[in-house]
Amino acid sequence: MGRFLGGIGTTLLFSVFETWMVADFHRLQLSEAGVELSSFLGTMTTLNSIVAVVAGMVSQLLVFYTDTTRAPFMAAIICLVVAFQAILRSWVSWT
Repeated sequence: MGRFLGGIGTTLLFSVFETWMVADFHRLQLSEAGVELSSFLGTMTTLNSIVAVVAGMVSQLLVFYTDTTRAPFMAAIICLVVAFQAILRSWVSWT
């Protein structure tokens, strides 16, 4: 059941965000400003990969310095709260 739900979660994580990015790209009419959707998504994918590598390195450092495998999860909670606050402040409603 965990693998099944994890698969659904992973699918939603990538497809929902990319769908939102494409919709926002068209809403902001960035193509008229000379930005191509393919380069926009390419940059997003590259940055996503870099963030994943850095997050893994930071997690390893947290485990090394705290001597517990729970430290990365605690740091993830802090990052989630900070991201939630940033999204709340910058979210633009479509209505």
